[in-house]
Amino acid sequence: VIACADAGPNACPADIDENGIIAIGDILMFLGDFGCVANCIADIDEDGTVTVQDLLSGLLSSFGQPCP
Repeated sequence: VIACADAGPNACPADIDENGIIAIGDILMFLGDFGCVANCIADIDEDGTVTVQDLLSGLLSSFGQPCP
């Protein structure tokens, strides 16, 4: 688990719960938002929907790594 630096808005899009850490809480919030098609908090790739792509290329690829 890696803390995210305060680098401004959207510095860590995978930090869904905005607590500064990409961790299990973010995965749980993602699962709760899975399938969303409007006003989605877990739309990491900002394509308008919460899909497996957000999980794989956004959340899991960032899990445990420092934020950019």
